[in-house]
Amino acid sequence: MKKTIFVTCGVLAMCLAAPAKADSVESYTGNTYTNVSVPSSGYTTASFITATLTFQNPLPANASLAYGYGGLGRPTATDPLLAFSISDGSQTFSLSNGLNIFLVTGSQGQIVSWFVGACGAPCSSALSIYTQFGVPAPFDAFDGSVQGSSGAVLAYNTDDPGKWTSVPEPSSLLMLGAGILGLAGLSLKKVLLTS
Repeated sequence: MKKTIFVTCGVLAMCLAAPAKADSVESYTGNTYTNVSVPSSGYTTASFITATLTFQNPLPANASLAYGYGGLGRPTATDPLLAFSISDGSQTFSLSNGLNIFLVTGSQGQIVSWFVGACGAPCSSALSIYTQFGVPAPFDAFDGSVQGSSGAVLAYNTDDPGKWTSVPEPSSLLMLGAGILGLAGLSLKKVLLTS
């Protein structure tokens, strides 16, 4: 019986010690638009920006990271962007579209300043979706959608940043669940042995 308990404890320890996949999923939910500049665009003041960025590694603390093309920088080797999606409530863009991402992280690796944008190709004549807060001039604090080369703003809010959240990676949740189940099993076995 003791041998079974030791084996169970050993298996549980290996499960808890096994390295989890380190993907980091950062999710943004903006606040609703306060202005709809082009009523015929179909946007309303109930529409808002959402974005999801999946990185190979957790974001480092106190860092400035840039991805994409244009004036905001090139991908970093240490934190590849694996997946990307941004939506303005009507259109959705992904890694297959043109994108610019600039992130500044705080002491816990949390996103504190950002420019996250994507556009259809070519950018000069298609819808562009942006969320940008806390980035250096000349950018304004802004969530919104812009249409065409003339830069007509379809819908937006200003000075009203949304919220970034870190989403636990699924394998980490499975490992946590397995650990809890293992501990519950050990507790049950101990109760049965002492009965």
